[in-house]
Amino acid sequence: MDWEKFKKMFIYLLIALNIGLFCLNYTAGSKYKMTQERETAIYNVLSSRGIGIYCDLIKTNKPMRSISVSTSDVDINSLKSIFFGENEEIKTTLEFDKITLQSEEKIVQTQENVVMFYSSEGTGEIKDYSRETATAAAEEFVEKMMSGNNGRNTVENITRSGDNYIFYFDDIYNGYKIFSNEKTVVVSPKGVIYAEAVYYDVENFTGDIEEICGCDEALLTVMYALESKEDAAAGKYIDEIELGYDFQDYEDGYDTAAVRLVPCYRIYVSGEDSPFTVNAYTNELIEG
Repeated sequence: MDWEKFKKMFIYLLIALNIGLFCLNYTAGSKYKMTQERETAIYNVLSSRGIGIYCDLIKTNKPMRSISVSTSDVDINSLKSIFFGENEEIKTTLEFDKITLQSEEKIVQTQENVVMFYSSEGTGEIKDYSRETATAAAEEFVEKMMSGNNGRNTVENITRSGDNYIFYFDDIYNGYKIFSNEKTVVVSPKGVIYAEAVYYDVENFTGDIEEICGCDEALLTVMYALESKEDAAAGKYIDEIELGYDFQDYEDGYDTAAVRLVPCYRIYVSGEDSPFTVNAYTNELIEG
């Protein structure tokens, strides 16, 4: 056998294989990227209806899996240790699916997967009260409140009402926001005076990898929803677009101890009280 010819032939085969793989990967990658034509088209269509886009578009829509989440039983002793001091006298009230713990200064309620905390006197005076020290107090409180997923909660937004700062936290899993696990914390100079958290245990990715709709397709769905409302869509604008996970139906969270989150676009529109959530698998609005 002529080994020189064999080696050359083998090298040529490797080159051809690599070229083929490159072309295949390029084609697959391009399939899930928004083209300039599609980007221009969605801007033009929304503009023709009087709707502006004042944010970046999500220009890739690679297939995604769903996420498995579960509910967990409430441990009253854990709630007491998280929210109350050792010497506080606590009254416990059980009502079907609601638990209320109350001391002289604090109230904690849990119902389904919502935990609410209220304290008229706050959790403790904050020295050198400022946005920074209030942020530190809110972050510490959330870490303590959601001890099962420390490090996954990040501050998404901060607003101010009088002397109080209101913090909105997101739960991040593998780079994606878990829209169903939102948390709100209100901090005053006296410390945390109010907190509310919706919490599901994120387990892992599950199911098959499925294609999702493009950001432009989700925007068209929102456009039709705006036009179906009594308020005119004209004059509104898209303020923010996010890709994360949420229930495909909000009743799913109450039906079983093991539920599934699907990829969703969350689209914020000026003048709307809450964002639109679009199921990225079906390109249909999720009614909240």
